[in-house]
Amino acid sequence: MAHNLNFRNNKASMYSLREIPWHGLGTITQECLTAKEVIEKAQLDYNVKKSNGFVKYLEEDSIFLNRKGKQVPNTYFTYRDDTGDLLCSNGKALTKDYNVIQNREAFEFLDSLSQEGDIIYETAGALNRGELIFVSARLPHSLLASSPDKIDQYLLIFLSHDGSSSVVVKFTPIRVVCNNTLTAALSDGSEVRIRHSSNYKDRLENAKIVLGLCNSGSNSIVEKYHNYSNIKLNELEAINLINSTYLDKSQLHYLADNKLNILQDTVDSDIISTRKQNIVSGVYDYYNNGIGQDTNSAKDTLWGFLNAISGFYQNVKEYSSQERKLLSIDKGEAANKLRLASQLSYKHSLI
Repeated sequence: MAHNLNFRNNKASMYSLREIPWHGLGTITQECLTAKEVIEKAQLDYNVKKSNGFVKYLEEDSIFLNRKGKQVPNTYFTYRDDTGDLLCSNGKALTKDYNVIQNREAFEFLDSLSQEGDIIYETAGALNRGELIFVSARLPHSLLASSPDKIDQYLLIFLSHDGSSSVVVKFTPIRVVCNNTLTAALSDGSEVRIRHSSNYKDRLENAKIVLGLCNSGSNSIVEKYHNYSNIKLNELEAINLINSTYLDKSQLHYLADNKLNILQDTVDSDIISTRKQNIVSGVYDYYNNGIGQDTNSAKDTLWGFLNAISGFYQNVKEYSSQERKLLSIDKGEAANKLRLASQLSYKHSLI
């Protein structure tokens, strides 16, 4: 099951506004106004409970007679109360201090932002057995790098029930023309992480304040995008920026010392792996020919370079599952490379 969506009652645990993403799975519906409605549509209306670990004795060990097993002290796991599925599928036990944050608690605070139509819930779903939850909500105001290259603003929430991560609430701009996720292009403070500790409710309340500040800073983001779209790149500058995103200093020196171009020359695969060479070539091809790269704002510009990195991971790179793609773009390889590309773009803009 390459999509890795959770299923309940033969239905995918997925909500989408008007259209169904992810292999045509989910529930088509019109606009839902509250988190409660979204959670019900996405089949996320289950409770998660924490319980002690337990060793089950084998039947062959008759010495224990009718004893079924023994509780393991200071060891805890989580499970769903509707299916009984164990959510700590990685086998990692939780601590006594781990507090369960229910799906509804993680999403409810967004309702206070949407009471007057400020946000629109667009997608929500569960992965695997339901241990990873996500929801995205679109904000009403778009960012324009250069018309018609519109950027929609989203709030994205991740919640894990297996101890693998905190609750993550972040701003995620999406380039509408090609659905590129531009998370790393935002300024610091665009993300809030909430640990599963006893004060998580206070942290959720504080998240509203932090996210409000992030939203108010969107004017500076627009200014940055406009600036990038007006900075032209020649072919050498573009390939140097792409190389700097993927190659380390020794590899860059190797190319410079030998006057080599990955796109044209034979490069020693023992120094720069074939996989890395193919990625550089793929990103450069997207820079020139990718979706939306022919717009005035992106064609041969610094803005086009930044979108080539995000576009490659969003629209070209193949993943073994949609879960891996989601996690890569959120906090994995794609996020790291886009973050570096954003830093390189800023430095280049100062030249």
